[in-house]
This record gives sequence, C-alpha cells and structure tokens, in this order.
Amino acid sequence: MSEPYSRTAKGGLLSNRRDWCALMLVNRARLVMWFIWDVILALLAPLRTLTGSPGYSTITLDNGTRVRYRTAPIAEGGFSFVYRATDTSTGEQYALKKVLCQVDEQRELAVSEMRSHREFSHPNLMPLKDWAFVRVPQGEAAFLLFPFMDRSLRDVIDTRLLGGGPPLGEVEALAIFAGVCRGVEALHKHTPPWAHRDGTPVLMDFGSVAAAERRVRGRTEALAAQDEAAVHSTMPYRAPELFDVASDACLDQRTDVWSLGCLLYALRYGFSPFECEFVGGGPGAGGVRVVECSFLRVIGQVAFPPSDVDGGQRRRGGGGEAASPGFRELVMFALQQDPLKRPFVGQVLERTLALAGVESRPDHVSIDMTRAG
Repeated sequence: MSEPYSRTAKGGLLSNRRDWCALMLVNRARLVMWFIWDVILALLAPLRTLTGSPGYSTITLDNGTRVRYRTAPIAEGGFSFVYRATDTSTGEQYALKKVLCQVDEQRELAVSEMRSHREFSHPNLMPLKDWAFVRVPQGEAAFLLFPFMDRSLRDVIDTRLLGGGPPLGEVEALAIFAGVCRGVEALHKHTPPWAHRDGTPVLMDFGSVAAAERRVRGRTEALAAQDEAAVHSTMPYRAPELFDVASDACLDQRTDVWSLGCLLYALRYGFSPFECEFVGGGPGAGGVRVVECSFLRVIGQVAFPPSDVDGGQRRRGGGGEAASPGFRELVMFALQQDPLKRPFVGQVLERTLALAGVESRPDHVSIDMTRAG
C-alpha cells in the first residue's frame, strides 16, 4: 500500500510519512527559536529604556537643522508619521513629518508638498523650517520639519464643546475662521491657483495641495478626479461635485470654499453638518450624535440645532448663546450646492469680517489658539 500524500504550504507534495515528520520537526524548531528570541527581546527591553538610545533617533536636515526625536509617532496616516522633535542646539520643539517614498509617485507627492510650503511666507500658513530625503530600511523617506503646535482646531473644539462646556463664542469662531480663510486665499491667489483640498479641523500641512483649476474631458478623467478626491479630501468636508464628477466638469478653488463652510459649522457645533445630528436643544457632550457621512447627506439639507432657530433664545441647559442668523447665513453662503453659484474665498472672508465687526480688511488675521481653548 502506498504511503499517504500531504500538501505543503506552497502546494507541493510530500511523498512519504518520513518527509512529513521531518517538516513538522523543522516547524517546531522554528517556533522554539522564535519563542527564545521573544524572551531575549523582553529581557533586553529594560536595558534599552535605561540607555535611552533605541527609543530615539537623530537626523540632520538639508539646511543644517539637527533634531532628536522619539521614534514613537504622535500621529500617522497611510504612509506618513509625525514625531515630536527637539533641536539639539536650541532646544526648540518641532513637529517632524516622515513620508515613506517606496514608489516614484510617493516621492513626487513629497517633493510637491515641500515645494508648496516653500512657496509661501504667510502668517496664516504653516511654515516649513527644514527638509531632507533620507535612505531608510523601507527605501527612502522625506522628512519635513514644522513648528510644533500643542493642539489643532479639532482639539480646541473637543475641549470647549464635546467636553461638556459651551461652544466657541461667535466672535471667537469668526476670528479663527477668518484666519483660515486668509491662508486659503493665499493658496488661491498663487499663480497658478492652488487648492488645499482637505480643509478640516485636523490638518494643517500641504500634503493634499494641488492645482485648483481642472477641466475634465471624458469619463476616464472624471473617474480619476473622483478617485483623487476620495484619497485627498475627507468625506464630511468634500464638495458635492467631487463625489460624482461630471465628464465635462470644470473644477476650481470653490471646492475649498465648501470645506470652509463645513469647518465654520464645526467650530460652533463640533462636526461637519454632514456627519452629525442633534438629539437635544443644541450642541454639547450630550446634544450631538455622530452619524455616517454619505453622498445623500452631503446633497441634503443642512440642519442647525433647534435652539439656534427658535428665535435666538439662550440654549437650554446653560449651553451658551445661540448663533446669530448672520452666522447661519454665512455657513449657507459657503455651502451652496451649485459650484458655479458658490462664492470665492475672498467673498466669504469679506462677509466674515463684516459679521465680526471688522471695518477694514487686514493683510492677515491672527489666531490666538491659547485663548480659543
């Protein structure tokens, strides 16, 4: 009687029981070796912590800035990581962004992000302090050095609103919003115009920046534009024309204006209007519920808290003053479904300053994040 056959993991055949037993012994030996290696690593962990070197790394960038950073990231995306870094000479704190460049397209995107930051010196745009391309085990990585910010707009919103406190006051929200509009306007005034494409309370860098004006010719280009939007534009802040791009669409800077309208709404109510519902009289820890964003929501009606549309009365439960009709009108001014009827950012900024009571338009708008929180 012939010996039984059994398949290996790679699909081959073992011709007899002896070969099968030998394979089992090899696999068990590997398991034992892996276990011993894990034990060794566990025993060495306290020593690595005491010496401090394995948890940190040092890098010198192209302009000579030398920083030391902890290798545990404070934030990360698909192919990027952000570390808290310290200048070894001055002790100044920075945010060090590492972008893995495993293919040419990723490297081109990193170069584009560097170039975008270096094009501007504007008080309402994040400056790039230094940069470098470095060989890493994964291939190559781009390192970008930015000023370290203790918190983002998302953190301010969470602290003030979702933590149970009152929302940002209307004047505070308008001041922050005007600063963001001023920075976006600088991008739009570039030659050629640029669009940020991902204006949310979280992001501050230019990883999503691209040419603002785009003429779509045919279904293939339309699908490509949709795919890019899905990658670079957060869904609850994405303009409706980017969900189903027409074969003859003319996209421009006003996709950013839609995102700005969502951002202004989030400054007062915690979230984009297309990812939340109100279950009480107004926003707050128990008054807002996060829901799944969809294209149907984006093309639907924008809802405001009942306490904001009941004649401007004070929010029930001590939740702060209701937003003024002018504030709600400003949100809707930016959130016009038809991109051809949607205003440009300069028009939104003018209305914002008028609502805030600013008579003349400054060259820039300061954002005091410490007071906002």
